[in-house]
Amino acid sequence: MVTALLPELRASHSTSRPPATFLPMPASGYELSRAGVARASEACMLPGPVPFARDEAPMNTRSPRDDHELQEERRRLALADRDISEGEGRIARQAELIARLRQEEQDTASAERYLHTLQETLAVWHEHRRLICEAIRRLEAKDRA
Repeated sequence: MVTALLPELRASHSTSRPPATFLPMPASGYELSRAGVARASEACMLPGPVPFARDEAPMNTRSPRDDHELQEERRRLALADRDISEGEGRIARQAELIARLRQEEQDTASAERYLHTLQETLAVWHEHRRLICEAIRRLEAKDRA
């Protein structure tokens, strides 16, 4: 099952954190509109620079390795956002296909199983994105320490 990947994702972003929570998935799947599928994830809010007193030099405790890690995590975030966006598109197309099959009174069982797999995969990708955001926040917090 797709959820078996979660321990690997957690291990690759090991930090002390509360247990992971999944984004709620509607029982009937995603609600579709003409505009597409609404994104279920929250934006990864990355803090801006920390203000400091005029006479005080900014404290930067990040090492070059931390800078490289931060750059890599931001790259991973961009890839995760792309994967999530493409996954949402696949879910929308699959839901449209199921609707068309129902309209034509054809069997939708395998199409619905595939849709369910796509939704599970998307939930894992959202969890992975959340872990990336945590890593970015942790690395940026070193700047303010």
